[in-house]
Amino acid sequence: MKLKVGGYVLFLGRLRKDGFRDVERVRLTEWRALLPTLRRAKLQSRMDGKRLTIQAEDPDQLLLPFSDAG
Repeated sequence: MKLKVGGYVLFLGRLRKDGFRDVERVRLTEWRALLPTLRRAKLQSRMDGKRLTIQAEDPDQLLLPFSDAG
């Protein structure tokens, strides 16, 4: 199931017994809005048409420096 909210598309899982659904994936509808955050985090990034490309310093890093997790 897909749900469009603001600039995001939420992909929801199956209906749980408590009536809620888990969010399994999130997709941005406008990637360009993410560019200033990436630049503040000092990550090399650019837009190629509608595609966002990022060059990370450490390819083995699991979390991006601007993410709240971890």
